[in-house]
Amino acid sequence: MREDERGFLEPFLDGFERVHGERPRLRPFAKPTPAAPDDLWSLTFPMVFERPEDIGQAANYCREPRIAEHLRRMGFDWDDQGHILTMPTPFTYNLLRPVLAGPDCGYQAAYLCEDVPMVSLGPWLRAYATGSQPLHVGSAAFYRQPYQVPNDEPIMNFSESSLRWHMTAFMHDSSVHLLNYHLVPRRCILDIGSRIREAMANRFEAWAAPRSMAPFTLTWFFDFDINTYCYAAWSCITEPQQFGPTFAAEENYVQLIGALEQRIDEVNDGTTDSLVPYSGAMGTALRQEFRLRQVAPLRNPPNC
Repeated sequence: MREDERGFLEPFLDGFERVHGERPRLRPFAKPTPAAPDDLWSLTFPMVFERPEDIGQAANYCREPRIAEHLRRMGFDWDDQGHILTMPTPFTYNLLRPVLAGPDCGYQAAYLCEDVPMVSLGPWLRAYATGSQPLHVGSAAFYRQPYQVPNDEPIMNFSESSLRWHMTAFMHDSSVHLLNYHLVPRRCILDIGSRIREAMANRFEAWAAPRSMAPFTLTWFFDFDINTYCYAAWSCITEPQQFGPTFAAEENYVQLIGALEQRIDEVNDGTTDSLVPYSGAMGTALRQEFRLRQVAPLRNPPNC
């Protein structure tokens, strides 16, 4: 394993073991195709999470054998109950995605290192808007510090409960969003980011600052709206090659852009910024529904 990735993961695994008493397993796995690079690693979590619904569910994707086979080649796997507990490490995901999904598909997985239990929304949102998928980890010193006495913002304290949430968030982002978005066409990813930068030009650069705030309803777009849209795409395809054309088809994609425009309007209407996700603003965001039609790939399709 690359030393830079080990430097991100090992402290996180130490913290996970401190909280749950069990350590996720890092294991090398065989190349799924001769074209794949060497040094591929998977990460398997023990089933210790209080809310199984926070974990990726194979039933959302694996209605067809060809899709299940594709996901396993990518490094994802699940237990007998369908909980996705095994996933490629982020660097392995970045190596396999161009080979198995195509160079024009998916976000680039990226570690976002912040020594707080819950990731700041500014850097998180900016990562998504620039084509990266952030996975929040802390430093070794962060995971070794003593637990704090709760204050008015318990989720921001370093406590056993906030650290459990932190661990669940990494697992959720890896087993749900990393998988769910890995076939999204890059041209759509770039188009969405461009629309946000154009609409929020005076705020976009400020999100790069550590601990910066961001509009909650706009982060909801990446965490929920695209997630729901991708579920709709998975539900109407029978093989992985159909995902990209279905996602990007004009009659479908216009629905997703409509959701983005609604989130931007909510910001312009005065929705306040938030430092962390899952604040009281969560209850004010309306959930989107999408109805997609499957679009078959071309006879000689591009990679995505």
